[in-house]
Amino acid sequence: MTPRMRKVRHAMPHASDSPLRYRFGLNVLDVARRELLRDGVPQALPARAFDCLLCLIEHRDRAVGRDELVRAVFGRRDASDAQLAQIVLRARRAIGDDGQEQRAIRTVPRFGFRWAADVEVIETRREPSAPTSTPTPPATIEIPTVAHPPRGSANTMVVIAFAAVLLMAASWIASMQSESTCPVMPEPVDPNEEQHP
Repeated sequence: MTPRMRKVRHAMPHASDSPLRYRFGLNVLDVARRELLRDGVPQALPARAFDCLLCLIEHRDRAVGRDELVRAVFGRRDASDAQLAQIVLRARRAIGDDGQEQRAIRTVPRFGFRWAADVEVIETRREPSAPTSTPTPPATIEIPTVAHPPRGSANTMVVIAFAAVLLMAASWIASMQSESTCPVMPEPVDPNEEQHP
């Protein structure tokens, strides 16, 4: 069976794909680098806390509902309130905010959260493209794909093999029991034969 080839296109990433950085207070949130700088120093920030800050800043013109923030941060709907509260707490600590003052991230009771701090949008410079150059086409990579047997056939083979092992084990046990329960018949004694004590 020869593997079929599937073509996958990979575009080369550009350093300036995301032109935005957000400045608020002493902090800068760099979207392209996915990092938070405080006074120019990179801060340790878990990925989900970064996503929380980015979602709230990008939607700073309105309150963000709990479910919308959960989807943006966790990529699913079923995160608990405690999990979301932990992420918001980490995001607040990273930017020097807390749940008491709520200078940047405000809690909207029974709804969600809202960004409250002033934000300056900083656009990074895009590298000028040479007018005479032609764009390089994205690379094409050949990835072999192997046809797999249907799922049901593998399960059927496992069941048949298991049944064969069970049958062999039952047969062996039955033969062992028949040997142990067979009565031993004494040999007939010939009265004319001489017997030795």
